[in-house]
Amino acid sequence: MATDRWHDLLQQADDDDGPPPTLPADLAARAVRRLAARRRRIIVLTSAAAALLVVAVLPLVRLAGRGLTPPGSARPTPQIAPRGADLSELTAEADSRRNVARHMTVLCRQTERMAALQAEIAQPDPVERARVEMDQTALVLVRQGDHLQRDLGLGAPAADSYRQAIRLFPDSSWAAEAREKLAEMSPPKGESS
Repeated sequence: MATDRWHDLLQQADDDDGPPPTLPADLAARAVRRLAARRRRIIVLTSAAAALLVVAVLPLVRLAGRGLTPPGSARPTPQIAPRGADLSELTAEADSRRNVARHMTVLCRQTERMAALQAEIAQPDPVERARVEMDQTALVLVRQGDHLQRDLGLGAPAADSYRQAIRLFPDSSWAAEAREKLAEMSPPKGESS
């Protein structure tokens, strides 16, 4: 008795909810695109972090090479006013670093654009994809006719399915098969059934 009640409740819940939602046809393609975008971001961010690290560490290496210590270290650094030659060196170094940063930005943009173009190229040709889908649809019509003829013994609907495959997709290999099946179904001329 209780199991009948549970069964009725579950059946009613299933009826109220309707069929389960269908997944989008391009779910796999979306997942691949999202993964590729994530990889591109990681590559770009890693490259940018490496460039920033180089830009940040290079002055410390140069200071150490001159026998000076960076600000905030244990040894106090002597405060020396830059001479004209030192000032021009620092200006040249700053310009050089600015140029490196610009080139890194350009390279990052080019890398992103290249990845986007490669993803676009990787997409299948829409004409070829449409041809494959039309061929699959013709196959479905032929298989439907086979099922109607063989399993259900319904010759007229099977013939209609074969004719529809021939009419809608005359150039497909499945249309040729449908023609053969129609020829097998109709009695040879001169014979009466």
